[in-house]
Amino acid sequence: MKGNLSGSLRLLMRLTAVTLALLCGIPMVQAQPVARPASSIVQTTSKLFEFHSAFWINLHHVLYVQARARMQTPDSTRPSVVKARDDLAMLHHLDAAQRRVWEAALDYYESQLASLDLVFDTSVVATTNKMAELESSPALESSGLDLALVQVLDAAATTYRAVWWPRHAEANRAWVAAIDPLVQKYGDTLAQQVAQALQTAWPTQAFRVDVCAYANWAGAYTTTPPPRMTLASTDPLLTGSQGLEMLFHEPLHALDKPFIAALRRQATAQGQGKRLPRQLSHAIIFYTAGELTRRAAPNHVPYAVANGIWNREPWTELRKALDAHWLPYLDGQITFDEALNRLLSAF
Repeated sequence: MKGNLSGSLRLLMRLTAVTLALLCGIPMVQAQPVARPASSIVQTTSKLFEFHSAFWINLHHVLYVQARARMQTPDSTRPSVVKARDDLAMLHHLDAAQRRVWEAALDYYESQLASLDLVFDTSVVATTNKMAELESSPALESSGLDLALVQVLDAAATTYRAVWWPRHAEANRAWVAAIDPLVQKYGDTLAQQVAQALQTAWPTQAFRVDVCAYANWAGAYTTTPPPRMTLASTDPLLTGSQGLEMLFHEPLHALDKPFIAALRRQATAQGQGKRLPRQLSHAIIFYTAGELTRRAAPNHVPYAVANGIWNREPWTELRKALDAHWLPYLDGQITFDEALNRLLSAF
């Protein structure tokens, strides 16, 4: 933290400085006027996914991730977000007025949003959903966002458009262009198989994916309602078939209610008050998406294998149980209910 001022006082001073800079006409880096686009959708041939590369939700995630990097949170060194530190280093190359504006925005996120979870905090989810609805609108009028947040974003937008957004937008579209042929080739098979494995149905409408330079520490996450995935285009762990697997992993978090209910029924049947093992449902999603992508796409190494997830606790014991009791189900050797019963009995 800078100086001895409290976070709230420092934030107030930053915002005041930004306001004065804007009112007094302090020069800022020039950005070309941005016309309202017809859509932020990146056109593909896919009927399974609708990919968006939108300005406001990208800005929101950049500020969130940079604020956490400045706070030196443990997850800020993860591969999915570590490049935010390089972005912060670029602040020294901005002029004084720009730097004050951007640091004021980081102060706001640090004090109001960056300590909250993008997936599980309902207030942040609601804010992020509104950002998605804004697409790449030229202004935040009638957005329904908190007024202080609107002021912060409006002030930071000019700097983001001039410094980072062109590169981030290019990365987003490049990621979609690279993944589209894989979705064309394997998507229909994977959608059918992962949904069938979890005894659910793939959505009839295309699943929305907001492609951003950054998502969260994991590189991708899904929230509901409405069902929506955010995925990081700059994450080195989400290229090629690894990115393909994650496209079919993440929606399962929005489709898993019948599956979770079945797990709970089996737990109840095995003993009153029996709890589900920690991370079991997520482990089943990892295992299912990874194994089915491996079977569909030649030379694919499942994400959890490639990135050592199964080497951590409690994941190591979970994988042993899945190898023994879930893999036979995916192979068609036992029923869904029998697989769940065996899994829960293993714990």
